[in-house]
Amino acid sequence: MFAKVSRTSARSTAQDLKGTLLAMPLLDSMCRKVGYGNLGTKKRRLTSFPASSSLSTRVVFGIGVVIVLLHAIIPQRWRGVDIDENRHSSRLEYEGLLDAASNPGDVPSPSGTSFFGLARSASSAAAAMTDFREDDEGDEDKEAQCAANIYSTFMLTKDGGLDPTRSLTVKRMSNVFNYNKKWQYSHMATLDVMVGPRMGKRSLLVAAWQAAPAVYGVGTTDSVQLAVEGLPDQRILYSFSSDGGYNWAAPSMAPTDIKGHNTHTPVWSPVLHYDKASGKLFLFYAQSRHCRRHTTPPTWDPGGDIKMMTSDSSTILDRINKGGGAKWSSPRVLLSQGTDDIPKVIANKIVVLTNGDWVLPFWREQPSSLHKGPKSDCAPEPPPTPPASPNKEDTKIDYSKGKSSAGVLISPDHGQTWQAYGTLKDSRTTLIEGSVVELEPRKANGPPRLMTFFRTNSGCMFQSESQDGGHTWQEATPLNFPNPNTKFHVVRIQPNNLLAIAFNDHKRNQFCKACRTHLHVAVSPDEGQSWRHVAAIEREEGMGMRIHYPTMVQAGTFLYIMYSRFYLDMGRCKASKTTSCIGLSSKNQGIRLVRLDLKELKKLPQLGLPFNNQRSVPNLDVLKGLVDHYLDTELSKVKRAPKLEHVKIMSNVRDAPWKTQCMRLASEYDMAHAGGYQYLQENKRFREYFKEQMAKKFPAPDLQTNSSITKAPTRSLLSSIMHQININYRRPGLNETM
Repeated sequence: MFAKVSRTSARSTAQDLKGTLLAMPLLDSMCRKVGYGNLGTKKRRLTSFPASSSLSTRVVFGIGVVIVLLHAIIPQRWRGVDIDENRHSSRLEYEGLLDAASNPGDVPSPSGTSFFGLARSASSAAAAMTDFREDDEGDEDKEAQCAANIYSTFMLTKDGGLDPTRSLTVKRMSNVFNYNKKWQYSHMATLDVMVGPRMGKRSLLVAAWQAAPAVYGVGTTDSVQLAVEGLPDQRILYSFSSDGGYNWAAPSMAPTDIKGHNTHTPVWSPVLHYDKASGKLFLFYAQSRHCRRHTTPPTWDPGGDIKMMTSDSSTILDRINKGGGAKWSSPRVLLSQGTDDIPKVIANKIVVLTNGDWVLPFWREQPSSLHKGPKSDCAPEPPPTPPASPNKEDTKIDYSKGKSSAGVLISPDHGQTWQAYGTLKDSRTTLIEGSVVELEPRKANGPPRLMTFFRTNSGCMFQSESQDGGHTWQEATPLNFPNPNTKFHVVRIQPNNLLAIAFNDHKRNQFCKACRTHLHVAVSPDEGQSWRHVAAIEREEGMGMRIHYPTMVQAGTFLYIMYSRFYLDMGRCKASKTTSCIGLSSKNQGIRLVRLDLKELKKLPQLGLPFNNQRSVPNLDVLKGLVDHYLDTELSKVKRAPKLEHVKIMSNVRDAPWKTQCMRLASEYDMAHAGGYQYLQENKRFREYFKEQMAKKFPAPDLQTNSSITKAPTRSLLSSIMHQININYRRPGLNETM
């Protein structure tokens, strides 16, 4: 909605022509099936119809012609394609369609299926997203600086054999919060455990998150905008669980609206911390002041004043027993936006150092005049446009020249007083949503040594080290760790003394447009120098799928991981037609909680294996075993899924382009040392075997042999295709009752 087209009209025209040429073979294939011959033949022109053709066949043929013509006529910016890469990319629903058309041998695809995919994609032109905090902005070229994914679910032994690791069991605990009529957006969840002398024999899990309603009636009275951040009604909800996360109390709203304290402006990114010594629960958050964006409805830029409020554990227990929420103190400003008139933002949890200091990472986020989205009251005047230069380096943004920077707040007295340290910048990228861990000291009785890991817009994480407990910081450097411009969380776990990270294990747009998926957990036995994959939390691929923003806390031998799950506005949400908008119709959206048993770590062989660069390149037999293991694993997911999801899962595996298949395999298996997905993509014998096994285990619907497609006068072609797909998928072993 707010994005602008960044491509030149000439390039858009070229893309339109390419899309039309690629779409023509699909229509040509469909025409041959219904009896019209090739599009290029003189005997059967587009305007000629066989006398025996049924009305339904004529209608479907006409639809196909219209689709191809619209593809050539309508500019891509009207179809929602290729909208400014530095903002949210709008998506076509059926990814890889044009790749499949240009490479028909990529995956086993029956005749007719391509036309069905084309019909779906043409009907799903999407508008730009309005999820401001989630902007996927950044220079795509900078991703080349970041090395390929080096983490894998399944390892290769030194002699090239396949050694499937026993990942940690993911215990799905609860849906902490589900979308409802009032709150149709929840995000930035935080989690902590209340246990200690002040709690007696009881223990509580406490969670908080920011929530907001959907926006109705903007543009047209029937329109709906989802995941809109910065609304004045954006608030913080919190809840408690007294049974280890299985059940949660009805959420309460934190009392952030106090008279004279920026009443009715959005509040952001809660961070919870329970202090065992005092028995107090601390809630940190940011509240907007005056950085309003020029949008309809009005929204604010992220951040503002960093504030804190507390609640005593004794009153919490008493109120929980009576079915109420916590009693909070009045908000207190820790770091004001007014110090430099730049909004301050927080995201990740506090770290308590061995010397007793509390360290809370934060960053200063100056509203940018360089964004091509809505302008802000706080954005500086844009710099003058530089003259055209043949050197691309001259046109890149130098992020170090702005006022945005990262730092930490440190309290030496358990949260009574706070001081800000650090102004980290980098010319190549933004540095936000830092996650701090304390490293092993190099000298006995020396000052704490810290490491902060940063989210960036460059395609990989950055890191910076402090040798004096966070007072000064070294220059940030890139890590060999993928980051699709989203938050992650790093913690130290005991008794193994390992570092653990929950993160989205892919690059931006690697598996799907504007999505964040493949939420994984990895551990490091060497203070972050190398990492081993130990768990896969969730992996759903699709446009705008967001499984992200994890936060972790250890309670005993369990590691709890909380994250948000939702679908972005797909550009076709109508209040009167909720079924056409997955963001409105799906019940699987909200705040989710899972649990890992850390006692299982000692059973994982990958922690004792040598690092990737000491392994050999797999031979063809190993690759065949890899294919069998991958496809069997995907089939097992079909068996466990509800019947209504069988078609979706199988189509997602079978219909992906060859490049996407290789990316999935390289991500799931240990391929970085062999060259990653490119090594697989260029292996012709491996590709032939993959296609052969795919055809056996994920057979495509045989539309050619189903005469109902062309002969049934009462059923349209598309409904016949869907009917045939359902018939072919109802095979033994794939539709067990859940």
